[in-house]
Amino acid sequence: MGITLRPRQARDKQRIRMAFGAARRVLYRLPTGGGKTVTFASIAADVAARGGSVLVVAHRRELIAQAVATLARFGIEAGVVCSGWPAPTQGARVLVGSVQTIVVRQLPRWFKATLVVADEAHLAASQSWRHVLDTMCRDAWRLGVTATPERLDGQALGDLFDVMVHGDEIPELQALGRLCACVTYSTNDAPPVPSDTKEATAALMMGAPKIVGDVVGAYVERASGRKGLVFGSSVAHCAQLAAAFNAAGVAAEVLTGKMTASDRAGVLARLKSGETLIVVNFGVLTEGFDEPSISYIGVARCTMSLALWLQMCGRGLRTHPGKVNCIINDHGGNGELRFGPVELVREWSLDGKRKRVVAASDAALAVATCGECLALYARREHKACPRCGSAPAPVERRLPANVVGKLQRLEAEAFEQRQRDKSRATPPRPAPSWADVGLWDRYERERQDNGYLLSWTAARVRQGVKYRQRKGWGQG
Repeated sequence: MGITLRPRQARDKQRIRMAFGAARRVLYRLPTGGGKTVTFASIAADVAARGGSVLVVAHRRELIAQAVATLARFGIEAGVVCSGWPAPTQGARVLVGSVQTIVVRQLPRWFKATLVVADEAHLAASQSWRHVLDTMCRDAWRLGVTATPERLDGQALGDLFDVMVHGDEIPELQALGRLCACVTYSTNDAPPVPSDTKEATAALMMGAPKIVGDVVGAYVERASGRKGLVFGSSVAHCAQLAAAFNAAGVAAEVLTGKMTASDRAGVLARLKSGETLIVVNFGVLTEGFDEPSISYIGVARCTMSLALWLQMCGRGLRTHPGKVNCIINDHGGNGELRFGPVELVREWSLDGKRKRVVAASDAALAVATCGECLALYARREHKACPRCGSAPAPVERRLPANVVGKLQRLEAEAFEQRQRDKSRATPPRPAPSWADVGLWDRYERERQDNGYLLSWTAARVRQGVKYRQRKGWGQG
C-alpha cells in the first residue's frame, strides 16, 4: 500500500496485537520520532480491511493532518471531523477528528467505531478526552499512543488503559540510526521553580535582558548557522528572544498560536528553506511538527513537565542527510535540575504516581520547617504549620544568574551518578500517612544504601499496598 513497516515497527505491531488478546485498552509508548503514526496507521488499515471502523482522535490540527497523510499512504482515504475540513463522506471506514470538534459536533450517526486511537494519549485524562473515550466510544477497543505516558498533574492513565506496550528507547533508536545523536548543555544555576509556578512568573524569571542575551550567545558559540527552534516562556518573551537573535545577525521569527494558518505556514516554509534560521515559539511546536533538518534546540524556559521537556528536545532528533547531531542548550536547568538528558532511559507506569526528580534547590520551596515547633510539612498542602498553627517564614525566590559559561555538558551516566550520590546523602525520611511504616522504613534504608532515586521508596511501597489489596490483606 505504499509503506513497508520497518522490522521493529512490525515487531511492535505484533506486540500490540498480542496485548489486545488480553485487554481491550492498550497504551503504546515510543519516543518522539520513532514512528508511532505509521504503526497505528498500519493497524487502522488492517481493521478497516476486515470491515471494522476506526476513529483517530487528536488535539491539534498538525496531528490530524499528519494522521490523514499517513493513512493515505496505506490507501485509506480518511474522513475528517474538524473545523475547516469538509464533512466526512458517509460510509468512511476511518475518521480522524479533533477531540474538541468531536465533543461539540458529535460523530456522524452512521459511524460506530470498532477501534479508537488516542494520539498523544498522555492528554487523555482530561474531561473532553474522557467523554469521547468513555462515553461516545465506550464499546470500542482502545489504542493510545504517546512518547511520554505521564501527566504533570499526576493523574493516572491506568483507569483509561489496562496495559502498556513499550517500543524502543531513545538510545536504541539512536544506535539504529532512526534518531540522531544529541549533545545537551544544561545548568544548575537556573531559578528554583515550584510546581505551582505560573507561566507569567516563569517569563519574569527567564526574560531578564542578561538571560535573553545568553540564549543568543550560547547559540552563536555552539551552533552558529544551524537551523533550530527556541522555546520561550511567554509570547512576549519570544518576541524579546527573536529581536535579540536578529540584532546579532541571526535570522529569526516568532511563531504563535494566534497566527493564521497561512502565516504559520509561511514561517515554517522559510525555516525549511533556510531563509530563517531560528523560529522562537511558546508551546506551539511541541507536538505534531516534523522538520528533520533542525539540528538545534534552545530551551529558554523552565518547565515542571517531563513530557514537555522530552517533546521539546525531541523536535531535533529526527535524522536528515548531512545531519551529525542535535545541540540542545537548556537555559532553564530542566535537564540538570529535574529530568536528566533526553536519552536517559526512564521507567514508565500507568499508576500516575511517579514524581519528578526534585532538585536540591527546590527543597526549601517544597518543604517548610516550622520556626516554633520544628515540625516538617509540605508547603503546598498547608498554609501554616499543621502542628502548632505558626505561619511559615517567606522563602526567597532568587532570579537566575544564568550565563553562557554556566552551561555544562549533560550526560546520562553522570546525571544518574549525581542522583545516586544525592540519594545516598539523604537520610531515611519518615513514612507518609498512607504508607505502612515498617515497609517504608525498610525500603528507605535500601534506597539510601543503593543510591536509588528518592522516588523509588514510594513506588515500591505502593506496589506492596496494591499487592495487599489484591490479596484482601489489611494494612498491618
